[in-house]
Amino acid sequence: MVTALFAAFFLSCSVLENVHNELKAAPPEQTIPPSMPPEEAVPSLRILDYKNRETGAALAPWLRAYLSGGVPGAEALDPYRGSYLFVSMIRSSEQAVIGQWVKNFSVDQDFSRLAAARIRARLDKELGSQGPNEYYGPSYDDAVRSAYRRVFWGARRENDSWILGSSAEENPGAAEYWGFILVSIPRDSLEIQIHELLAGVSVSKLKEQHEAFDTMREYFFERF
Repeated sequence: MVTALFAAFFLSCSVLENVHNELKAAPPEQTIPPSMPPEEAVPSLRILDYKNRETGAALAPWLRAYLSGGVPGAEALDPYRGSYLFVSMIRSSEQAVIGQWVKNFSVDQDFSRLAAARIRARLDKELGSQGPNEYYGPSYDDAVRSAYRRVFWGARRENDSWILGSSAEENPGAAEYWGFILVSIPRDSLEIQIHELLAGVSVSKLKEQHEAFDTMREYFFERF
């Protein structure tokens, strides 16, 4: 346990995933998982400790970039410019839980869930005040189910890390461990697979909904 506070600084995190969602199997074919919480729901953190700090190492550059700028911040780093990045994340009061989660994580089993959640978030960016079924029609449910069912290829696990942090927003003074796993996939590989997925989605018979989905599909990666 840390006996003295490390130099405190506040960093913004991206979308959280609940540990139970990380450990359970992919959702049934007829079930659409709940929406991921918005980025604004993630609290700012004061970092008290982190992986390898005792050796004098700095916080991993990819994790620092992710915490301060989300996935786009990490994707801007030179080693990852040709890749899409995904960060799986959990938190727990016990460091052992983080360690077991890191050990159990499987790219083959878990990446599809990460990709599907990001695809769904991209669809949601167009909605405005409308609900997804009102805006896209049946295409929304079809696309989301297809994304969660799909097995994506080409992803690889890059790194993992943890921090001990406290949140001034949720429970001042209470520290928790946060675990992170970084996964990458070549941009061209994922774009091919998502284009194939979206091309197979059924479109609405209503003109406005059909056009809305076609427009989103055409410009999908501009806001991905």
